[in-house]
Amino acid sequence: LRTHAHSVAHLDSFSDDDPAWTSTLTAEIQIYTHARACLIAYATCRLSKIMELRWAVGGELPAANRALLSPAELKFADAYDGVLAEYMGAVGGGLDLTNVASPPKELYVGVRVERSAGAVVLASGQVLQLN
Repeated sequence: LRTHAHSVAHLDSFSDDDPAWTSTLTAEIQIYTHARACLIAYATCRLSKIMELRWAVGGELPAANRALLSPAELKFADAYDGVLAEYMGAVGGGLDLTNVASPPKELYVGVRVERSAGAVVLASGQVLQLN
């Protein structure tokens, strides 16, 4: 960073005629751009792992995992947990989406009629009498 501060302080002396200055400035810009990209990739990976862990545990993150997170990551985890809980509360009257993460093995399900619903028309046009 000292080199960067030194370069910024001497921008007034920038000259198109000085190839050493141009190459130094270009190299510094490339270094900072690469470092920024690496930091963004690292942060994105950490946030993805937090989201995956939230889906895996099905509830709030365990204390052992929370101890390993930075304050910003804890804030993200709490916000993500809140958004996910709000969404699950709005879908299907409180459906827990983290409960079953795999589709059923059977294509057909058994249905037991507890009270008569009369005639039901399916999307295919077939009419069923549920008594």
